[in-house]
Order: sequence, then structure tokens, then C-alpha cells
Amino acid sequence: MLMFCYFLFSQQTEEQDIVFQFDCPSSHPSPPQSSWTMANPLRAEVVRLYKNLLYLGREYPKGGEYFRDRLRAAFTKNKSVQDPEQIKEMITRGEYVARELEALYYLRKYRALKKRYYEE
Repeated sequence: MLMFCYFLFSQQTEEQDIVFQFDCPSSHPSPPQSSWTMANPLRAEVVRLYKNLLYLGREYPKGGEYFRDRLRAAFTKNKSVQDPEQIKEMITRGEYVARELEALYYLRKYRALKKRYYEE
């Protein structure tokens, strides 16, 4: 069965409007998608977690490069996991790490302010 794909191109001439029509098969190949994106709806959440951790890791005490390398290695090690329950557990663990990093940064900021204003 053929599906008609219309490409309308109107050109005002004195005689008529010009309209082009192309026939496209209904089984038009869609762009390639990896099986992981179609099989796992948690992908967006994993990418969001990765970007959040990457952002938080910029101020890591041992340096942003160190943190980024460790983060990439951890995500690469677990990229073959397909079970949604395991993925949810890993996302929960990653969110815990993000909260711990935020606490570390707040503590560091607090200590710097305390050192600046109070003598110990």
C-alpha cells in the first residue's frame, strides 16, 4: 500500500499554482535507534543523573578530572545492565552519592566561613 506524501510548493504564476506530489511507501525506514533506548524507559533518568553528577564533580576535592574519570568508569561498567529493578537501585545509589557530594560541599563552605570569622 502506498502512502502519499505531499510536498506542497506554491509558486504564484499568472497561469496556475504548481503543486508537487511524491509517492512514498508506507514502510519508509525510520531512523536507526539503538535497542537500549527502545527497551529501557529509564534511560532519560540515567542520563539526567550522569549530568548532575558530572556537574557536582567539578568541585571535587581531588579535582574534576579525577571525578569525571571515576564517574565515566562506573557508568561504563554498568552499561550492560538491562534489568529495570537493578537500574532503579543504581539510580537510587547515584542520587545518594549526589546528596553526599552536596553535603560535602556545604560542609567545606561552612568550615571556610567559620575559619574566616572565628578563631579556634
